[in-house]
This record gives sequence, structure tokens and C-alpha cells, in this order.
Amino acid sequence: ESSQIVDLSFTRNASWPEEHCEVVVFIQDNSTKEILQGIKVALPDLEPAYTTDAGLVDIKNLPVTSCSGAAAPTVVLRNGGSSNLLNADIMYSVNGGPVSSYAWSGNLINMQTISIDLPEITFPVEPVNTLKAYVTNPNGLADQNPLNDTVSGSFNQANETTSVLYLELLTDNNPGEISWELKDNSGTVLYSGGPYTGMPNTLIQETFAMSNEECYVFALYDDGGNGICCNNGNGYYKLTDYFGTEFYSGGEFDNVETLEFTVSGMILDLKVYLEGPYNGVEMYRFLNTYGFLPLSQPYSGAPWNYTGTEAVASIPNSNIVEWLLIELRETAGGPETAIPGTIIESRAAFLLKNGKIVDIDGVSPLAFDLNITENLYVVVRHRNHVAVMSGNALTPFGRVYMYDFSTAATQAYGGVTAHRNMGNGVWGMTSGDGNSDSQVGNGDKIDVWSPQAGNSGYVQGDFDLNSNVNNQDKVDSWGPNSGTGGQVPQ
Repeated sequence: ESSQIVDLSFTRNASWPEEHCEVVVFIQDNSTKEILQGIKVALPDLEPAYTTDAGLVDIKNLPVTSCSGAAAPTVVLRNGGSSNLLNADIMYSVNGGPVSSYAWSGNLINMQTISIDLPEITFPVEPVNTLKAYVTNPNGLADQNPLNDTVSGSFNQANETTSVLYLELLTDNNPGEISWELKDNSGTVLYSGGPYTGMPNTLIQETFAMSNEECYVFALYDDGGNGICCNNGNGYYKLTDYFGTEFYSGGEFDNVETLEFTVSGMILDLKVYLEGPYNGVEMYRFLNTYGFLPLSQPYSGAPWNYTGTEAVASIPNSNIVEWLLIELRETAGGPETAIPGTIIESRAAFLLKNGKIVDIDGVSPLAFDLNITENLYVVVRHRNHVAVMSGNALTPFGRVYMYDFSTAATQAYGGVTAHRNMGNGVWGMTSGDGNSDSQVGNGDKIDVWSPQAGNSGYVQGDFDLNSNVNNQDKVDSWGPNSGTGGQVPQ
């Protein structure tokens, strides 16, 4: 439901008896000319009922959400009295907190309105925030009609989102009026765009990467004062997070729409291949297809002794290949200094057939509530493949850390001795480490493969992860890799 204020001025013909005149207002279908709704008022009834009557009829430009604890609203003041309105005081507060005041002066005739930009007010942010404004002391007198003095508007506490956001903006028919900016907590403009003169109905796409854990402000401006939808075309804007989830969308506003949000934590976007199930293009998913993948992470026992409780009610994605164990190591030095004492967090995760490592929802990259200040290295462990560690410190894009182990020998610490060249420039974790000691040797064949030969299911001796322990595991996986070992710093 929306309303619109229209100011009309007219002069009554002196020959028309005032008591016989009426004002008729109606809404008409522009195509059929059908009158949908109407009202009539006797002209004498439109005469001001009060001499002194200042009222607030609208409040605008409130943030959609807030984390900064600041707002600079716009109120619409109307003179409902017969005397010209020359001055008034506007009082406003948020959530019943301290009251700010603004002394307005000007000259409004009866029923004339004016938009007033109020100075910024600060406040402690609550889950739901209400900004209330009221007008008082019109022309230094008591307001004879206090019923229309007050307006209010509400907005929610800002949501938390990923440090990488994607903007999709469709311009309207007046693109030269559109601009936007993204600012950090200090007011520094990090990104900006527009005006888009000569680009009507054009799709604009931008990527934002934010490095700090703080409050950010996205503001979309329309100099025409009617937003980007739906008076002059059907423009819109949409913000999407790193996972592809829509964070916010809109387009109907006046001069500006302000959206505030917070960024915290970090995202780990990793890619790795396991040699065993790799088929030259992607990895087979036999353990998943045949129903052998466990619903709880399998790394609670030796040698991992991981205490995480990652578990699912059912395997969430048919493209899942296996469980992995991820370690994050932070150090001021190079990779050789990333010893176990530098581990800051571990996480069990799923591996997809395309090499992507995802959280237990089966879709999302891993997210951590961490603030990385030094060099970050990542270790990937699997129950019968040799563990690898990143050969380089991960470089953040915003607060997203992306790393692909498969693109070169140097992507793993130790180079060609740390993982396997699987052909066509693709590198993967070495298969055959049945006892998970980071070495492929006789113990893997004698103590693991031999006792399990002929078995099927989720077993250590199944080096190619096809759910069966057979000669193929010994000949194709263990044999070529015997004598190789891992390079993860110990």
C-alpha cells in the first residue's frame, strides 16, 4: 500500500457561489476510462480548520538495515493552517533515545509541503529500530492540531554476509540519474558507479571484495527522486553473496536507498583431486552411489584424532566423492614454518567430483570465524591418500581464500615429490597410503591391503575408492606410488 501527495493550486471564478462548489477527485483506468474510485468534498470544507497547524506527512531515506548506528532521515513538512508557516522545530529520536532537534525556517502557504533533510542522528542498534519525528512550535505558537505532528519509520539491524558480494543493476529509462557507492565504516568510498548516461535498460554487474571485519554501507541514488522502478521503466538492483544467495534486492525508493551490512569471518574455496578415483576428467563417486559413505566424519580415530562432530542425516549431494580433513595453519614465515603448532583450526568436509571442497551442506565453500593476520597455509588430509599442504600462502580476495592444488606441481609444498602428475597438467593427492602415515610403503600393502583384499565397502585398502579391495588397488595405486611420501611439515 502506498500514498502520494499532490499539491494543486486553483482560483475560483468570482461568479461561482462558493457554497455550490465541490472538488471531485477520482482514479480512472487509463485504458478503459472506467472510474475505479472517487470522492467529492464541498469547497467550504476545504477551508483551513486551524490558523496554526504544522504537520509531518512522511519520513524518507531511512536505511533498509543498520549496523553503523547512524541515520539522516528526510521528513516532509506541511502547513495545514491558514497562516503562512514561517518556522518550526522538528524533534526526532531512535528507539526512544536522546532527542535531536532541528530549527526549520521558511515560508509555506496553506497545504504547501517541503522536504527537509535532518542532520544525522546516532543510536545503539537494536534488532528492530524505530525513528520517530514530530514538529512543534509552529511560528513560535502552540500547534492547534497536534494529531498530525508525528511520523515514524522502522528498519532492522544489519545482516552479516560474505566479504565478496556481486551487484546486478538494471537501469531504468533515466539512467543518467542513477549512481551508487559502497563505503566502509570510516566513510571511505571503496567502489562507485554511475551515472549511466545513454545506457537505458542496461544490466550493470560489479564485484565487491571487502577485507575488514566491519560495517559497510551500500547507497543507491536516483537524482530524479523516484527510484529506478517503476515510474520510468522496471529497473532493479540485486546483491548476491559469494555462495550465490540473494542478499537483498529492490528498486522502489525516492532519492536514495541505503543498505548496511557487516562482514566477518573468512571463506575457504579449495580444489583438490584424489588420484585413486580420478578418471582423467573428474572423480568417480562409487562410495556415494553405492551408499557406503558414512554419515559422520571418519577422522576421529588415530592417526588424526579429530574431535569434530560433523555429521549429516543423509548425503546431501550426489556429486560427493568422499570426506576430507582440512587444517588451517597460520605463520609469519614461509611454508616450512607451518608446523603442527601453527594449526589454528581443522574441519571435516566433503569433496565433490569436480575437486571442489564443500561444507557438510554439500554445496557451500567452508566458512570460518577467523581473522587471518599472517601467512595462511592449508593442509588437506584423506584416509588413504598422502596429505598435501599448499606450496604458497593463500592470497585473499576480500576475505575469501581460494586455492587450487591441481594446476601445477608447485601448488603443493614439496612440488613433484608431494603429489602426483595425473596427466594433462592435472595434479592430485597420491593414492596408496592405507595406514595414513604419509608414506606409501610395504605397511600399506601388508597391513592394510592384504587383510582387506576381497572386501567391499568403506575400507582403507580401497585405494581407488570404487568400494572394492582388489588387485587393481595394489597394481594401479599402491605399486606405482610405493616409496613416495608426504612433505607436510611435522
